[in-house]
Amino acid sequence: MDNKKAAEDLTDYFKTYFGNNLQKVLLALKKAVKERELARQKAANLLILRQELKALTKEREKIAALVEKHEIYPRFLDKVVIASKQFQEVWQVMSRLDTLVQIREELLTSTKQNQECCETARTQLTQYLEQSEDSCTTTTGWPSYRAFWTEHAESRWAHIQNTATTKTLLLSTIKMATLN
Repeated sequence: MDNKKAAEDLTDYFKTYFGNNLQKVLLALKKAVKERELARQKAANLLILRQELKALTKEREKIAALVEKHEIYPRFLDKVVIASKQFQEVWQVMSRLDTLVQIREELLTSTKQNQECCETARTQLTQYLEQSEDSCTTTTGWPSYRAFWTEHAESRWAHIQNTATTKTLLLSTIKMATLN
C-alpha cells in the first residue's frame, strides 16, 4: 500500500507539476506573443517617428536656409539707419515703408478710378460726336437734297431750251425751204 500511496502521491505530484508547468508555459507563450506584438508596434512607431524626424530635419534645413538668405536684411536696415539722417531706429524705416506702401495702394486705386472716369467721358464724347454728326448729316442733307433737285431741274430746263432751239431752227429751215 505504501507503494500504491507513493505512486498516487507521485502521480498527483507530477500532475500538479506538469499542470503548473503547462500553465507557466502557456503564460510564457502568451507573454512572448504580447511582447512580439508590442515589439512590432514599437518598430512601426519607430519607423513612423524616423520618417517624421526626416521630414522635420528637411523642414529645419529649409528654414535655416531661409534664415541665412534673409539674414542680410537686418544688417542692411542697420546700415540704412546709420547712413540715414532721417531715421534713428529700424522700426522707423519699417514704419515709413509701410506708409509708402499704403500710399502707393491708394494712388493705384485713385488712378484706376480716374482712368474709369476718363473712359466714361471718352465714351460719352464719342456718342455725342456721333449724334452731332448724325444731326449735321440730317441738317446738311436737306441743302444737298435741294441742290441735287435744283441742278436736276436746271439740266432739264437746259435740255428743254436746247430742244426748243433745235426745233425752232428746224421750223425756220422748213419755212425758208417752203418760201424759196
